[in-house]
Amino acid sequence: MLSKEGFLGVSLILIAIGTGGIKANLSPMGADQVKEQGEQMVQKFFNAFYWFIQIGSILAFTVVVYVQQEVLFFYGYLILAVSMTLATILLLIGRRSYKLHPPEGSYLTDTLRIIGKGLKNYFFCKRRSSALMSHWLDGAKESKGGTFSEEMVEGVKSVVQLIPIFLTFIFYWTIYGQCFTTFVLQASYMNLKVSGQTSLPAASLNLFENIPLLVLIPFIDRVVYPGLHRLGFNLTPLRRIGVGLLFAAGSVALGGIIEVERKHVLQTNGTFKQDLFNKTVNASTMSVFYQVPQYILQGASEVLVGVTGLEFAYTQSPADLRGVVMGLCLAMIGFGYYLASALASIVKHASNGDWYPENLNKGYLEYYMFLLAGLMLVNASVFLFLAVRYRYLNHDREMNVTCPRTIFTEITVSDLQRDSRVIATALM
Repeated sequence: MLSKEGFLGVSLILIAIGTGGIKANLSPMGADQVKEQGEQMVQKFFNAFYWFIQIGSILAFTVVVYVQQEVLFFYGYLILAVSMTLATILLLIGRRSYKLHPPEGSYLTDTLRIIGKGLKNYFFCKRRSSALMSHWLDGAKESKGGTFSEEMVEGVKSVVQLIPIFLTFIFYWTIYGQCFTTFVLQASYMNLKVSGQTSLPAASLNLFENIPLLVLIPFIDRVVYPGLHRLGFNLTPLRRIGVGLLFAAGSVALGGIIEVERKHVLQTNGTFKQDLFNKTVNASTMSVFYQVPQYILQGASEVLVGVTGLEFAYTQSPADLRGVVMGLCLAMIGFGYYLASALASIVKHASNGDWYPENLNKGYLEYYMFLLAGLMLVNASVFLFLAVRYRYLNHDREMNVTCPRTIFTEITVSDLQRDSRVIATALM
């Protein structure tokens, strides 16, 4: 018989498997239904897709959490089970009207084989002093001694050039993870009382990210993007992501400033006892609602990075490899959270606990937040370097991808100068 921990472990594994299958395929499948209506409709789909994700998050943080806390955990999980069952039924009801790509083997396996074959033939040719390939993957082509078609290899090439950009997303999700760690820790040392009576759960501050997203997503989609377009600014996906990275840096930097002020108020006005997470802390009288702007900045960054990242992964990947590419893009979230844990441990050890203290009143959490902001600026600089050199590819217009450089569009220097003005305006 499995123990309680065993059942929990099996449940988490099943959730991971199910989430991997859903997230990597649901959004590209939805975008496939509207892609014939143009790029703007694809962008609107991803905005709407993410908007409904926020609805789900809000329901989880309110209804489900309330039922689990005030009634019984079983009924909270029952709500989730029934919801997934109904969602599956609704998905199956419309199965005859979907535009689907029938499975034709494992695209991931073929991708790995092409990469392996390309590397093998490339280095073999170098040793034989043969003519060098224009790209190290060309060795996998039938015309170069490989076993794969020109179209398949060119498709994998486009995936490979996405990977460096995806890697810069990792640190974004490390910053995003602060909503569930340092921001919550900071909130627990602030005044959580509403109207002097009811205490607000520290973790519920995440609602101040989710709720603004419900407003920001349609506002940015219907007002900001069209307005900038009318002014002559071509806010491409990579430019949107770049601005989003700066917003993320601003979020943790603002969190550091709030922490400095929290301790200043604590020294000026004293402390009061606050019970939270089964312990009593000496909290500052500074209201927790001062955290709201940093959550809003984080929410705005999620619109620009999270939503646009999915759109970018979809539009810049071949149809046959979209599941693989979306999976890679979403995997950056997991890597980001792992990096957040590792970075916190490293900083805590290196600073003897001062920069990530258990008692915020006796440490310098603001230094850790400023460190994250600085690292994000470095990460944004790397992203900018990659974005300038990235060339967009429209896979849906070109049936045979034989000369990718002729169908790319570049980011010019004048475009970047315009972008700097957009970024400066957005941060003011």
